[in-house]
Amino acid sequence: MLSNAFLEIQDCTYYTTLIKISFDLFNKK
Repeated sequence: MLSNAFLEIQDCTYYTTLIKISFDLFNKK
């Protein structure tokens, strides 16, 4: 159960980073 929560947190961080990178690229246009 602990590992499941850890994986969920990892996914959240991963998607947040993806969104941040996409947003940064979009702003550079």
